[in-house]
Amino acid sequence: MRRFIIPLVVVAVAAMALLGGSPTPSRTMSVNAQTANCQWPCEAFFDPLNVDHGHDPTKRTSGLDPVVWGTSRVTELSNVPQGQLNFWWPSTLATCPGSPTVEPEQNEAICNGALTESSNVNDAHTFAEQAEYARQPFDFAGRTGTVQFQTDLAQQGIHANWAGFAITDQPVPAPSNSQQGVDSLPRNGVFVDFALACGNGAPCCCPSGGGVSVNAITVVRNYVATTYGAGFPNTPGFTIAAAGVHGRTSAAGAVGALNTVQIQMSATSIVVTGTDPGAAVMKPIAALDLTSAPLTFSRGVIWLLNRSYGPALNGFANDHQFQWANVAFDGPVLPRDLGYEVPDSLTAHNGGVDLGYTVGNPGRTFTLGGVTDPSRATAALAEFTWFDTTNTVPAVSVNGNAPLATAWPFDTHVSVWRTIAVPVPLSQLQAGTNSLTISDAAETADVANIDLILAGAGQLIGPTPTPSPSPSPSPSPTPTASPSPSPSPTPVPPSPTPLAVCPSIVITAVNGAIVATCVGG
Repeated sequence: MRRFIIPLVVVAVAAMALLGGSPTPSRTMSVNAQTANCQWPCEAFFDPLNVDHGHDPTKRTSGLDPVVWGTSRVTELSNVPQGQLNFWWPSTLATCPGSPTVEPEQNEAICNGALTESSNVNDAHTFAEQAEYARQPFDFAGRTGTVQFQTDLAQQGIHANWAGFAITDQPVPAPSNSQQGVDSLPRNGVFVDFALACGNGAPCCCPSGGGVSVNAITVVRNYVATTYGAGFPNTPGFTIAAAGVHGRTSAAGAVGALNTVQIQMSATSIVVTGTDPGAAVMKPIAALDLTSAPLTFSRGVIWLLNRSYGPALNGFANDHQFQWANVAFDGPVLPRDLGYEVPDSLTAHNGGVDLGYTVGNPGRTFTLGGVTDPSRATAALAEFTWFDTTNTVPAVSVNGNAPLATAWPFDTHVSVWRTIAVPVPLSQLQAGTNSLTISDAAETADVANIDLILAGAGQLIGPTPTPSPSPSPSPSPTPTASPSPSPSPTPVPPSPTPLAVCPSIVITAVNGAIVATCVGG
């Protein structure tokens, strides 16, 4: 089915012209809408997320194609003296066949025609994040780029379960914007949190029956985060639309229609729009004018974020799930990175599992197999997350070479999670099996989400004429064992609902809020 998309770049331009740090008089601007002349798959990247790829026990990803996607997880539950190492509880894939209870590395599955992922914080004051990223870079240099996806926006709020989106200039695992003991800031990036639930003291005008909106947009520049949003001091340029969108209200998640979300991004503006579940009309949600402080990067990888913080305190389920489908972005088609993952430790602990490993001095060595010829890459990165208490980045040694030391790039907060990408000389790598030794002379650290990334070493992923059952083949970066057989694909869901096309869109700013009206459609 052909999907016609309102090109919200024109909305973005008009909206940004109306933004400011103080209330704005009511003004109206009429702009002509354009229509996209292609289907979703003709974008630079497209994955309908409708075919299950099973679970390879040598990887942290399940359901998703691990050549195209990478997964990382982090929770604030880390206490090395007590043996607690990135601790996770089992969760329930409630809407998948059999409603299985699963450990973290199997909590993603393609069922009911979408990616379903579950997590369970099982604690009133715990933050947890599961993050999936597309290994193909998104480039918006010199233009306004567009990312579009479908998800079920939870109408719950910040002290509950919510969906998030991020783009980071490096594929550092489990990136976060300073959430409850998880301070894993990327070098440069943008985070969009859909955690403003109308009716919970939200400073927005809610649609009838409640709704959900963006509570904050965080911009990271050289490891320094600035959060723009309701209740934050850096609000100039941030605007919430007068009405959000309707979202899911069930406590744990259920099969149903999804919201379509579109994020338009340039160096100086970010505009977020979306639909009600299953609806066709895109509504303005939030916008950020960055003219006075532009972004410090123009290429990165996109992230789908499943986030929780003590949902039971607000009457929501700790054990919950989200759905994602039809992820796409435009722009130049770039070679994807190849990623080689160290599986989680999955050590049984107090009814759950630890995902991390203890690392001290001497270091701990991990083996990665099936590495492609490193001469195909433009760069190599050794990446990991660790719970830091000493403001020291653990050292990395590749294949017995001298340790690669990294200067401390972050603020001085301690007892928080960090994430890092350590450049590795391509000359130190080899095709086939490689060893990666991580050591920390300052402490015994909890280290998790360990990856070796070969930038640009994958094949080009071009547009396809129709959604294909599986992404284009590429050398599979399998660390040690061959993947286990994948289950039969689940039925393909109906094509996404076409978006309404308006002959004209009227953009109105009233007291700093964006209002868009379709005229003549």
